[in-house]
Amino acid sequence: MSSSRVRRRVLSRSAVFTSRTAICTIAIVVLPGVGRSTAAANDSEAVASRIPAADAVRVQFRVTDSAGRPVPDARVRLLKLASQEQTATEPVAGRSQAPAVTNADGLFRTADPLPAGTAYVAEIIAEGYVPGLSRWTRPADRGDIELPEVVLPKLVSVAGRVVNREGKPLAGVRLFQSGDAPERTEAVTDADGRFRLGGLPEGGGFVFAEKAGFRFHGQRVDARDGVGDIILETHDSPTRRVLRPTALARPSIPEAQAKAWAEQVRKSRFEQIVSGEATSFSFVDQLSQTHPELLLERINELAAAFPHLGRPRELFLNLAAIGIAEADFDEAQALSRLANRSSIGARGGSNVLLPWSDGLTREAKRAALSEGAVIARQLSDVRSQIAYLTMFASLLIELAEHEQAKPLLEEVEHQIASLPPDAPTTRGYRGRLAAFWAPVDLPKALSLMERAEPASYIDVAAVLAREQPSDAERVLKTAAPRIESNGPARRIARRELPRICFRMALSDPQRAQRVARRMLEPALQKHRVAALSVAQEAPISGELKEQLDLLLRQAFVEGLIVEAVARTNPAKARAYLEKAVETVLPLRHGSYEDGSGLFFVTPALVLSTLLPLAERIDPAWGRELFWRTLAARLPPPEGESERRQMHDCSLGFLALMLSRYDREIAKDILQPVLVREQSRALNGTIPYRWPATVCVLIDPDGAAQWIDTLPEEPDGSGLSPRARAQEILA
Repeated sequence: MSSSRVRRRVLSRSAVFTSRTAICTIAIVVLPGVGRSTAAANDSEAVASRIPAADAVRVQFRVTDSAGRPVPDARVRLLKLASQEQTATEPVAGRSQAPAVTNADGLFRTADPLPAGTAYVAEIIAEGYVPGLSRWTRPADRGDIELPEVVLPKLVSVAGRVVNREGKPLAGVRLFQSGDAPERTEAVTDADGRFRLGGLPEGGGFVFAEKAGFRFHGQRVDARDGVGDIILETHDSPTRRVLRPTALARPSIPEAQAKAWAEQVRKSRFEQIVSGEATSFSFVDQLSQTHPELLLERINELAAAFPHLGRPRELFLNLAAIGIAEADFDEAQALSRLANRSSIGARGGSNVLLPWSDGLTREAKRAALSEGAVIARQLSDVRSQIAYLTMFASLLIELAEHEQAKPLLEEVEHQIASLPPDAPTTRGYRGRLAAFWAPVDLPKALSLMERAEPASYIDVAAVLAREQPSDAERVLKTAAPRIESNGPARRIARRELPRICFRMALSDPQRAQRVARRMLEPALQKHRVAALSVAQEAPISGELKEQLDLLLRQAFVEGLIVEAVARTNPAKARAYLEKAVETVLPLRHGSYEDGSGLFFVTPALVLSTLLPLAERIDPAWGRELFWRTLAARLPPPEGESERRQMHDCSLGFLALMLSRYDREIAKDILQPVLVREQSRALNGTIPYRWPATVCVLIDPDGAAQWIDTLPEEPDGSGLSPRARAQEILA
């Protein structure tokens, strides 16, 4: 997506959306009744006795192995939904003092009636099996609810032999499995090349093998069929196995039929939105790019459906203008004028969006910027004037129209001078202005930064990094004490470092690497880094998490430097790439990115972003990296929580990256994630878009079948999970 499209979407959506995710920690799940005082048990009994039968739920399900045999004495941890915004859970307390377990027939039934109106899920743990989750209940469920059987795969051992290309047994080969079972397990081949490896799910998983002098190797195994021979090849093998991309996945139905179905979905969804049955601004935003005429035909109905936007009619007129700008700029400009004429003078500004349209000629963009500046000057709110004029100046700088940008920047500087000088917002405005002045007049930018927030140095360095890398390095070096002593600025610096280093590496990779080392390595502590190569049951936190974040960030930066260098010097890029991989390989933990949302960054996910580079630089080594990426997967967190869901999200995107090379392996990784997301779609929270998006890209036909299994009951937005997923497929 182009930078102009990103900027436009930020503008059009910033007033519309708030984050649907929240910071969440894994609930410490306890067995019902275990460790609870008598008073607490009596309290729970009193609460349970007050639940009217009509408002109560009892849950039961059967636990079996893959052959259909009951699994007795499996421990059951019952959880309930703690928030309607995301899959956060909390334990359910009960009256019974005995641990909750399945009976001799593998049956579990809640001992106490549960309050209706929320959703419940159970985690099942049995010795010698892979832990499992029940299907979620629905908030509308009442009475006795029988859930589908929970099937637990057994953990089994597999035996096999490792040989070289000539069939000679290899002794001392280390084999292991990781990511398919609760714990990583290892084995070593004997003098005959034979091994026995335990801890694999009986349905199958991946086994990995490595030995000095040979290429790292992995393969899919099914315990029921045995492993057979694993063949390793030497690094200097004349017939190397290499990493090759596969063709993009296409739906099997004819293109005309697919388009007709997609159009039918779009039309149905649009009618739901204009009638007020459902709300989806993102859908309307997308529609403005493909069917702007539809927005214009129904503009009044659309505006009535989105009263919370403040001035929805003007916003949708501008979106339609952007949609038709490439085909008919004059008509687009007329629409933009119509929208802006009615909104000038409104506090908070005008939707002056046309200059961000994709596909405009240079002359058309200049004309739109000129007219936009005139409109912005008429706004009643000086902060809105500053925002728009600064952005218009930035677009002129992108067009290399520095002389035309200067008057706008000077005008903004004059307006900022009218604001309270030491207010945080004023200091923030100065910092943003400094970033735009930097490529035009660096001394002026440096002068502004002296009275701005420390984070402004990061923005200035990012602007200078590509064309003036030495100036960018000087800015960062000068600002280092201020940045390191300011927590928010330090976090911003580390977040923006990949962008700075990538731009810098395009012209000066050695400088980019030096900047990365200077900003990251002083904070790394060897003893804490070493601890990250040891698996722990509990999520890491505090200083250990900070060390992990730094290492993952360092690998990401090194990967981007590789991408820049590979364009001109593949041999040097290989050395950078190996360093990035070496940073990540020892890690046995992932990092939850807390902030406006929650995302799980794993070693495997970071390695997967390096695969296209390895494919280009050395396809044989790239194949090794493919298997190392799979081997770096982490076991999921226990129970069900938003962290578990974000772990699944990282697996989904990992599958998407791997599908470029092996779609069947990608589908194997994605399948259990889709099963869990199908269950989560029942619990009443608004589903995330990523499962359907990833599934469609990996396997369009499979996605259509999976979408048909999703619930049809509407969620809080008025759309059902199935309708949302169909929208993505369309």
